[in-house]
Amino acid sequence: MEIHEHPFFKDNTVKEIQQLTTKALVKKYKSGDTIFHEGEQSEHLFLLLEGEVKFIKKTVDGKERHIS
Repeated sequence: MEIHEHPFFKDNTVKEIQQLTTKALVKKYKSGDTIFHEGEQSEHLFLLLEGEVKFIKKTVDGKERHIS
């Protein structure tokens, strides 16, 4: 999927998408890779173009709980 095909950008003009993509960085991750950790601050927007992401939250007793 290309960025302009993503539902998040369906109402944007071609020019707006071009402006955004000049600042975009495409990264590919392998299955099992960690993209970010809970509590990390970011100045980035992560946009999933294909595949799936699992969100995992650590409980107070240190166990992992899948929330998606």
